[in-house]
Amino acid sequence: GMTLHDVGSIGVFTFPVTGIWRVEAGFSHILNGIARYHFSGILLSTGGKSGSFNMKGNGRAFINNSGASSGVVYTSAYITCIFDVTTAGDTGSSYAIKFDVSGESGSTQTVGGGSNQIFTWFLFTRLGDT
Repeated sequence: GMTLHDVGSIGVFTFPVTGIWRVEAGFSHILNGIARYHFSGILLSTGGKSGSFNMKGNGRAFINNSGASSGVVYTSAYITCIFDVTTAGDTGSSYAIKFDVSGESGSTQTVGGGSNQIFTWFLFTRLGDT
């Protein structure tokens, strides 16, 4: 399976073997405030877990709590990318993935989670050889 690394308090995954990989992410965005854009993304590094990461897939959601009785509203974003991983493992030239959540200036970002349900998730599927 994928290896999770703690790189400066950020989770970074490296691939166990080379091949064609599909990476999917589902984010549950939560807002308790004014209307804002929420962004989520899949970022790729070909320079290992400490390399430079580039955005490869981006999900955008606009949340507006106008008229919400509780003041808390939810939305979801789904992202999928396919990568040809030519270097795997934990080297300085291996492929690595991380996920990002950010938002419009002045917005507070919350991504949902829970102990009894899956709100935010990641799926890595090896499709075949390169």
